[in-house]
Amino acid sequence: MVRGAVIEKVTVSHADVLREVTARTLARAVTGAAILRAWRRAKLIVLDLSTGDHIVVQPRFTGALLIDDGALPESERRYSTVAFQLTDSRTLHYRDIRRLGTLSLMGATRFVSYAGERYGSISDGTTTDAVMSSSICTLSAAMKSWRSLYIRQLPS
Repeated sequence: MVRGAVIEKVTVSHADVLREVTARTLARAVTGAAILRAWRRAKLIVLDLSTGDHIVVQPRFTGALLIDDGALPESERRYSTVAFQLTDSRTLHYRDIRRLGTLSLMGATRFVSYAGERYGSISDGTTTDAVMSSSICTLSAAMKSWRSLYIRQLPS
């Protein structure tokens, strides 16, 4: 879980995934901010920050948020597009192999407008950190199983 973690440093290695924010502005705006909540809104992953801003990730087909406590394999870190170094020595990576997904920084008003336009009105029935974390792990395991099954069925 990342709730309560404080962002110490931001490294953007592929700025083409950023929307509505530059790498410099993202780093300046979120450095020192605490992550209050991680939740899902339709096809978005939302990180609420202590500044009142929201980091909004639309992972699309190949994107994922990964927490690295030092044990994340290089093969997973290789495609990191944005890395949030946390004060507890972990790193939160937005990894996107094909860079089809996006990462945005939005203020409260912009977020309500953005999410409401695409997915209907926002209620307070959101997914908690624990459920979100287990959903991400379950989805990742399911995708690996599917990919393995698919590869085994390819004609030789």
